[in-house]
Amino acid sequence: MPISLGSRYNLLRTILKTRQTIKSPMSEAHGSIIKTPKQLIITVFATFFVPLIIILLLLVYVNNGKRTDAAASAEQLIKPVAQLNYQDASAPSESKEAAPATK
Repeated sequence: MPISLGSRYNLLRTILKTRQTIKSPMSEAHGSIIKTPKQLIITVFATFFVPLIIILLLLVYVNNGKRTDAAASAEQLIKPVAQLNYQDASAPSESKEAAPATK
């Protein structure tokens, strides 16, 4: 005996309702953390601005050290590397204690 269209509809509706109400732990474990559009917008802004703010705070922290004259400090850094002392190879060598190096 064939099943009428109305009873097929009711059977399918009942099956779908039971599938929607029965949730296994596996299906909940793979669910998304973001459930609403508002949470999505907040997450997108947070992923952009939080690292930006952290980087800016680190820059402020690093740059708040002792500030000196930029030209003088660069010259002091380069001077030991760029300074050349030429000496005559045939001249007698002097001891370091007798004549301290001039800067």
